Amino acid sequence: PAGTYHSAYDTHAWMERFGDPGFLYHAASGRIGAAFALRLANAEVLPYDYVEFAQTMRRYLAPVERGLTQKGWSTTPVKSIATAITTLETAAKAWAAARDAALAAGVGATHTVAANTALLQVERSFARDRGLKSRPWYRTLIYASDVDNGYSSMVFPGVNEAIRYGTEAETNEEVADLVSRFEAAAKSLDAARAALAAKR
Repeated sequence: PAGTYHSAYDTHAWMERFGDPGFLYHAASGRIGAAFALRLANAEVLPYDYVEFAQTMRRYLAPVERGLTQKGWSTTPVKSIATAITTLETAAKAWAAARDAALAAGVGATHTVAANTALLQVERSFARDRGLKSRPWYRTLIYASDVDNGYSSMVFPGVNEAIRYGTEAETNEEVADLVSRFEAAAKSLDAARAALAAKR
């Protein structure tokens, strides 16, 4: 449906007549979601692309550096995050090569289970139990809605909120936490690689 995002008239009748006659877009969305679920469920090894993830994270450093500069604070923390992202990217490239080789050679279920368990830890590395300082219900340190505008998103929310509303010391604490999480994620990728490389 062209141009309609939300409407005060989002009833079944409105959707049937105007929003999505025949519910074709609804059905297509369901098929796409099912395809994603099947891809995850049928994969021997979880199909995550951590090389792309690391490269995307690197692109998010410029706004952090701008925020630090605008406050007149040291931009050294950006270098710490960049180094941790490079560590993650290096581990991700090694993981991708090991995964591709193992899958091509045929790998046993014991090894894929161990690798997938390690991959789950990569995702968990970026979640903080106590959540964000401003919103403890947001646990991820990678993305959250913007605290000032729930409609838009914020990358590295702990760091960026500390830059916006905290002190330089609080910002450095958030940076140190984020850096440790990138490093933990890299170690989990190394563990996944080791699981696949173990004697078959």
